[in-house]
Amino acid sequence: MVYKLPRLRKIEVLIAHFVWWVNFTYLLVVSGVEAQSYKKRFAGLGHLKPGWISKVLNYFEIDKIQNLHQRDRRDGEWEQFLKAGPLLFLAIPFVYTSFYHLCRFLNFEKEKSRSLLLFLSFSNLTWLLTWQGMLIISLLTAFFYYLGRLRERFLIYLAAFFVVTVINDHDWVFTQFLHPDLPKRWSYFLVFAISTQIFRLVSLSLFIASQENDPDTLFDAFEYNFFLPVFCGPWFIYSYYRKDREKPVLPNSLFDVLNKLFGLGMLFVFIEFYLHLVPFTSFAYDVRSRSDMSLVGITGIAMFAVQHFCFKYMVMYGIGSFWSHLCGIRTPGGPHQVSTRCTFRDMWREFDKGLHLFLKHCIYIPICSTRETWRVILGTFASFYTVYYWHGATETCRDWATANCAGVMLEFMIYRASQTRLIQRFPSSITGRVNILLQSILFGWLILSNVIYLFNSDAAFQIINRVYFENAQFTLYLHFVLYCGAISISTIWPKAVKIEPE
Repeated sequence: MVYKLPRLRKIEVLIAHFVWWVNFTYLLVVSGVEAQSYKKRFAGLGHLKPGWISKVLNYFEIDKIQNLHQRDRRDGEWEQFLKAGPLLFLAIPFVYTSFYHLCRFLNFEKEKSRSLLLFLSFSNLTWLLTWQGMLIISLLTAFFYYLGRLRERFLIYLAAFFVVTVINDHDWVFTQFLHPDLPKRWSYFLVFAISTQIFRLVSLSLFIASQENDPDTLFDAFEYNFFLPVFCGPWFIYSYYRKDREKPVLPNSLFDVLNKLFGLGMLFVFIEFYLHLVPFTSFAYDVRSRSDMSLVGITGIAMFAVQHFCFKYMVMYGIGSFWSHLCGIRTPGGPHQVSTRCTFRDMWREFDKGLHLFLKHCIYIPICSTRETWRVILGTFASFYTVYYWHGATETCRDWATANCAGVMLEFMIYRASQTRLIQRFPSSITGRVNILLQSILFGWLILSNVIYLFNSDAAFQIINRVYFENAQFTLYLHFVLYCGAISISTIWPKAVKIEPE
């Protein structure tokens, strides 16, 4: 499916650019200013804490900028990343990458280098997970490898469903083995890594099942599943990993490495700055504040949340991708900027690129061997059910996955309808504008549906109810802005970025 604009006059496009970007900025600025008045309330509720910027201000004895002395701390994932990151995202991958380049410098044979690196991975993970936890993961790796050798695809999916069910309902099976000296704040990312490896193992097992001659070895399976630079993310399916493992592609120059590192560092500082400035995640935990805030303000808060979700994964997945690239493995990296996409399809393609590749190659394509409508619907449903179940099978995940699944299906239905002879009889200038109008409605739903996951179902439905039903004039204004946004975004970024490594 390709989303195309009709032929528009240049003045229409210029007006759309102006309306979209001015109002996009206006919504964010107004919500940021309004949010300042809630800081005292959030501090009393325990949603804020002193941040590192406040320490810098105190060091220089600057007391005038009171609004930067406390920061929002209600995004638990980001807070745990700050605490676990120095070890899990920096120190351990740095040691692995350094050892990789030491082996290259000493001209070790390829197989010897791979064996030493796998031993290093085993050593680090045995320390983190203890030998009992490492034994369980090793047995799972071997189990899925031999399922692939049996070429029983149904059993592969059934085994994955069973393991994810255990993780969802009885995660203590894995967490009980975490090293007792590790802080509890690190357990989130270790459990995340254990959960993510199930997708790695499924992609590995399905690839092994597709091999006719000389299947990859069990050593290859262990090397892939315990590849330390991306053990905590991003996602990376086996077929792409295998291609780069055989022919590593290292960065072209030191400048490229430093440029990537500088970009990640600046984005990290930017995230910390706006968390000090705008306590937007705290609104997810306070019904009264969501009720009292203006419609413009609460809409801007929803947009802040979506932007933050993108930025934080650009850092979290970007770090793993950075280390992986230094080892010659080109992982997908962090998400594309969400402000440059206005369709459900493109958002899912380019937000979590590794997850998209898994869903595409391991779920969607096997079902949609042909482009029959019922197969497309079934493949879409199966993909989003996988997303829902892997993310924990909670009520919030169910509502979020259902909303996004409905959005993708509606876009597909609109596209199919636009290709019928009846619709083709109308002038393209009319059908094209109707298509933009429908897409603008879905664009608004795309933003608000993802607030379900970023906040929770109750908070998101309160915001959705206010945006759509509290004031008809505001709702019409917002959809006019979204109509212009669909034109502006599709004009500036007419083609989706290619996400598969070449």
